[in-house]
Amino acid sequence: MINPYNVYRSLKRPWSRFDSDNNSSIFSIRKYGPSLAFCSPLLILGLISNTLLAQEADSLQIKSYVDKIILKINLDTQNEEFLIYSDQQEQIALSTNNSLRLDLSLDYEFLGFSIGFAPNFFNSNKDDARKGSSELTDIGFRFFLGRWTQELTYQSNEGFYVENTADFIADWNANSDPYIQFPYLKRTYYGGSTAYVLNDRFSLRNIVYNTEWQLKSAGSFVPTARYGYRRISATLNQTREVENNFELDLIAAYYYTWVIHANWFIAPQLSPGIGIRFSNTTQENTTARERDTRYPLILDGGLQLGYSSERFIAGGLLNFQSIYTKTGSGSSVINDQVFARFFVGIRLDPPEFIAKQARRINEKFGL
Repeated sequence: MINPYNVYRSLKRPWSRFDSDNNSSIFSIRKYGPSLAFCSPLLILGLISNTLLAQEADSLQIKSYVDKIILKINLDTQNEEFLIYSDQQEQIALSTNNSLRLDLSLDYEFLGFSIGFAPNFFNSNKDDARKGSSELTDIGFRFFLGRWTQELTYQSNEGFYVENTADFIADWNANSDPYIQFPYLKRTYYGGSTAYVLNDRFSLRNIVYNTEWQLKSAGSFVPTARYGYRRISATLNQTREVENNFELDLIAAYYYTWVIHANWFIAPQLSPGIGIRFSNTTQENTTARERDTRYPLILDGGLQLGYSSERFIAGGLLNFQSIYTKTGSGSSVINDQVFARFFVGIRLDPPEFIAKQARRINEKFGL
């Protein structure tokens, strides 16, 4: 794999200031080829079993709004951050310059789509002179098949800076000097997830997608498989390395919706898991190839306060995501994120021609 500690050794060279226009920066990322197509056995099983197992939501427990168009806007503080530790406890903290991001989503019937980005009109995203420019793209598709949920995701983050620049530049001034910047560091991810709700009296759609309304308190385990392909390329000490990662995570998620009022709910969730990473690293102008297998530990969780009515939805949540990976090079990589999210949305009646086509599809496939 790309040795994270090489980053530290590269940073140990004398620094007076970082030249953001210097193309020979420590990382140099290139764009990659076409996306991967995912075909999940769990999804196929869901298609087969859907007509046998699916049933209408209990009208006393769950109210469905899948026949409405759900438009929603999210504002959140989720930011890409990494901590890299060596066995000597030396640390590198990498982050993108995207403190605030927006997500727009649309859901109707059994389909959903969302797109996320970090607009520059937020003041907290504007400090390009000191932290460099960062670009974010996050696109998702989702499909609902009874109690099965399938998601496909594309994510791209480009442009990082070193939060602990003071550890590498002795005379660095935190109030005025620019951070060490990696403008060409780019991480690209193509992935998917397949989840199944064990309790048919619990609505995952209520707290995640807002296409249903949980009327009575309930909870459920939601076993989830996440899988994907992640590519990173970097130039360290004038040597370009490319790392391809194939990832699989098994998550034992538990969600609970506590209905505290006819229109209000509180929803905690906790999702521990384990994973496996198959890594293949190559170096430019050499035949060197390194293979590595890693087993990350995963813990996600959060607490949501939500409001739902016949027409409007709103809420806020506080989430954390943590992934700890021990590498074969004597280093540890920790991807920790704690972020808040606020959302508002509206349920609209679809145009008749769209509703008519949706009814035909539902009748034909028994969705």
